[in-house]
Amino acid sequence: MAVVQEDSVEGGRAAPGGAALAIGGHFIHIRAKEREMLVRIRDISEVVPVMTLTDISNFSAGCRGMLNLRGEMIPIFSVVEPGSSELELHQLILVARCGDEPLGLVVDDVIDVVVIPDEQVAVRRIGGGRVATFGRLGDAVLPVLEPTSVL
Repeated sequence: MAVVQEDSVEGGRAAPGGAALAIGGHFIHIRAKEREMLVRIRDISEVVPVMTLTDISNFSAGCRGMLNLRGEMIPIFSVVEPGSSELELHQLILVARCGDEPLGLVVDDVIDVVVIPDEQVAVRRIGGGRVATFGRLGDAVLPVLEPTSVL
């Protein structure tokens, strides 16, 4: 299934003149193992069913394999548990971009596409000099997955 790209601004940065830019917007609500997360819809170009991957375990422990998608070679990574068990037929691959290069993320389920307003999204320090983005969805606070974080 193709995903419509959202035209929006980079979250959490100040615009010229000091005004804060929007950090809310459209998200894909996903599940990977027992964890639920959000991914910005603008970071995903499409969602495809799991396909056969070329094994590259002798080159990289973190990459699950390479996917040949319409002639484009895409490295595939797990959202949780890098290098975990074999792919299962129910799983999906979210195709994202890391700069100019494609990147695939294995998830168990795409639950919904949701809109979360700016006041329900926050960027917070999580220790070790790192920051993370979180969104409130109902009573739950879910982390926002940055596709490059799996690298």
